[in-house]
Amino acid sequence: MSLLALAPVIRPYDPEIDEALVMDSWCKAITLKWVKPRAGAGKPIKIRPFTNAQRQHKEVHRGMIELLINRFPPLIAHPKGYPDQIYGYACGGVVGPIRVLHMAYTRFPFRKKGIMAALLQEIWREHQGPGFFTYETRLKRNNDLWAHLCKKHNVAWNPYVVAFSGG
Repeated sequence: MSLLALAPVIRPYDPEIDEALVMDSWCKAITLKWVKPRAGAGKPIKIRPFTNAQRQHKEVHRGMIELLINRFPPLIAHPKGYPDQIYGYACGGVVGPIRVLHMAYTRFPFRKKGIMAALLQEIWREHQGPGFFTYETRLKRNNDLWAHLCKKHNVAWNPYVVAFSGG
C-alpha cells in the first residue's frame, strides 16, 4: 500500500525529528520574494535574498519562530508507522476566544489530500470563532486562493497577533 493511501497520523512536535523541516520551510516561506511575471510570461520567479538587511530579517524571524514554537508546539502529520516521514505541520492554537495559525505547511507531494484540514481540526478543535494567520507566505499573495481559504476557515491575515501570542 502506498504511503499516500494511509490516513495521516497527527503527533506532537519532536525537535530531534522535526526541527530541520519546520525551521527551514518556515524561514524559506517568509524570506523568498515572489515577483509577479508580466502578463503571459509564465510562473513567478524566485529571487533569493542576499543583502545583509535581508539576512538580518531572516535571523530576527528565526528567533520569533523559535518563541512561537515554544509557545505553540507544531502538530506534525505523518503516515502511520513512519513518524519521520513528515507530510506537513501546523503551528498555532487558541488565544482566548481567537484561533491563531502562525504557520501551516504541507510538503508538495502530499498537498490536496486532506492533511492540512486534519491538522487545523486538531489545532483548533471545537473552537469556531474568528481566526488570524500571522505570517505572510506565497499563498497569501495568491489572492484568489487566499480569499477562498479565509472565507472557508473564517480567518484573516493579521501579523500583530504575534505580539500577544508569544512572538
